[in-house]
Amino acid sequence: MTNYVAIQIAGTAVYLAAGLGARKFSVIEGEARELWYISVGIAAAVVVALLATTSMGIVHENEQLRIAQDEVGAWIEGSDYRVSRFELEDGELRLEIAGSEHVPSAERLNRALFDAGLHLDELSIAVVDERRIVNTS
Repeated sequence: MTNYVAIQIAGTAVYLAAGLGARKFSVIEGEARELWYISVGIAAAVVVALLATTSMGIVHENEQLRIAQDEVGAWIEGSDYRVSRFELEDGELRLEIAGSEHVPSAERLNRALFDAGLHLDELSIAVVDERRIVNTS
């Protein structure tokens, strides 16, 4: 649909630039052409508004994702844990962390996320016991 409207807008712009919009062959044809130009203008405004709304939603979702990643990274920093799964969707953050030390406080993460402006409906943290052996040569 967006492509169709874009083609109509481009075609209308070309006709107007070529001077065909000013030329009236008959009264009915002139009124029809004027109605067409108005319709294309309204359709263009609607499409631009819809695309802007969608774009703002994407920007907002990416900002929430960035906040969540930053806060989770700060939350596990200094511990033996690493994030093995991270999903943020529809106000729910699902994490899986793997490690073998004392588990960081989930309540501390929830408060940090809230303080950073990310208000979640649900925070779910799965903890996987992981033993790592590092062989140095």
